[in-house]
Amino acid sequence: MIGGWKTLCGLLALAGAASPCLSGNVSARQSGAPDPPTTMFYPRLGSDRVPGILVLGGAEGGDKWAKAVAAQLSEHGYAALAEAYFKAPGLDDQLQQIPVERLMRGIDQLAADRRVDRRRIAVLGFSKGAEAALLLASFDPRIKAVVAGSPSDVVWQGIDQQQGTVRSSWMSGGHPLPFVSFTNCTDCRSLAALYLKSREVPGASAALKTAAIPVEHIRGPILLLASPNDAVWPSQAMAEALKSRLEQHRFSHAVVLLSYPNGGHFTLGPLAEQDAKSDADFGGGDVEGVLAARRASWPQMLSFLDKAFHYHPR
Repeated sequence: MIGGWKTLCGLLALAGAASPCLSGNVSARQSGAPDPPTTMFYPRLGSDRVPGILVLGGAEGGDKWAKAVAAQLSEHGYAALAEAYFKAPGLDDQLQQIPVERLMRGIDQLAADRRVDRRRIAVLGFSKGAEAALLLASFDPRIKAVVAGSPSDVVWQGIDQQQGTVRSSWMSGGHPLPFVSFTNCTDCRSLAALYLKSREVPGASAALKTAAIPVEHIRGPILLLASPNDAVWPSQAMAEALKSRLEQHRFSHAVVLLSYPNGGHFTLGPLAEQDAKSDADFGGGDVEGVLAARRASWPQMLSFLDKAFHYHPR
């Protein structure tokens, strides 16, 4: 039962339960503070420019998940940049009021790289990183495709595990972005229940409208991956809300929603069978469903990106 902020933060801190190993078959370059720590992974190709992808992990912070994903993307033929946006050297310890401009620095790095085709840049995010990815793409016209795993359709309250302050997760131009705050929910038995309750309390509709991520401003196709059995937050409902918003705005690019019935929260990322049980225990679904979702989503994601960029890796 979730009866207080400390319990909520403890559960949210476990959102990075999946921990696939970093591949050793790529080249990496590390940059440190005060800029966001980033690691670039290049494919083993010739001198041709290749599409670039910025990878953002979730509420676990750091860049461990992002590195694992970026490494696998590079093996497929992409230049992939793993970026930490909080809980890393020189950055905030808490996930609140993170500047969108910090996320843009990853796009700056990709666009400035002579091995990257700046006309073909995507952003890929998971969970809280999917919220960030969609928000960033709505701000930055250089981004031409988005992959959002277990996404949100709105900006949520930030996560402060020390003081429990109520602030936005993100800010832009020095100003906090409108957000949906968590409601008191003493009878909620999962994080997803808390998020659902926060969307349904009186007055929530106004907050949901004000805090909606303006995805209609994105300049390319969008891939959404979700599950109705997500126990962390209602990714299926929020993905459907994103799709509906885009349809209402007559979005001119493709929008693909892939749903995995028993995939839970951890439907995206390199396959890590040793983590399937802990991922299902925390994120919902079941072991077989998590494994099935991961096996299916990875090639589907690669196919989406290849098609978006008219790319045929060697």
